[in-house]
Amino acid sequence: MTTPGFHRTKSVLSRNGGPVPVRVAVRLRPFLDQQQQEKGSTVRGLGDKALEIFNWRNEQETLKYEFDAFYDEDASQDKIFKLSVQNLLEHTLQGQNASVFAYGPTGAGKTHTMVGTSEDPGIIPRSVHGVLNAVAKERGAGNGEWAYSIGISYLEIYQEKVLDLLETKNHDLQIREDRDRNIFIPGLSEKTITDFQQFERHFVPASQNRTTASTKLNSRSSRSHSILLLKVVKTQQVPPYRQLTGKLYLIDLAGSEDNRKTGNQGIRLKES
Repeated sequence: MTTPGFHRTKSVLSRNGGPVPVRVAVRLRPFLDQQQQEKGSTVRGLGDKALEIFNWRNEQETLKYEFDAFYDEDASQDKIFKLSVQNLLEHTLQGQNASVFAYGPTGAGKTHTMVGTSEDPGIIPRSVHGVLNAVAKERGAGNGEWAYSIGISYLEIYQEKVLDLLETKNHDLQIREDRDRNIFIPGLSEKTITDFQQFERHFVPASQNRTTASTKLNSRSSRSHSILLLKVVKTQQVPPYRQLTGKLYLIDLAGSEDNRKTGNQGIRLKES
């Protein structure tokens, strides 16, 4: 969600060679203190899909970029979720995979956008809420034709090592690829959830296991990439007994850093 200059209308190739749409949204972080605000912003929105960046040495020189969405500093968590993420949930229930990730420099607001707070939740809790509600709605309208299972896995990648945040005894896990070229991680735990309270009981303490540290730009900087996998399995109870598995990957990347500004040394320098 928080990302530097990419142009919109990008696509990559899926494993079967077909195009996969990649959509880029930019969120502008509010000023953190009065001193910064007095200096003024070098970024200005141009509607809801574009922005321009001023050269702070020469305000007459600007660069303009266009994206799928641009959210200014007043945009709410709810608005960002509804306009850029919510439509992905229905695809997950139809057995398709999707990913949402936040990228940007340290202190840009990636973890706030993805996780948020209990009072102002981010994309991850809102997505879980949305999937649970969508499953309940389908189950109520489907007269028992389909059975549903919702599971979560939660991991971090820290210094090229994979750690299970739900079961901390599972560390230094290996990333593998099966014969169909699907990526999987042997030993990664999965917790089944049936309501949002169950999700919170797993997710909140697991988030405290994530590696963080203080830098000059961020007092609680995420030092690892974290990935929450939300998996929905639908099993048909009548012929032809189909099974659909959809996965939604919700990713909070570690901040990209300029070590001259963060003051990183030693282990912090190695992390970056």
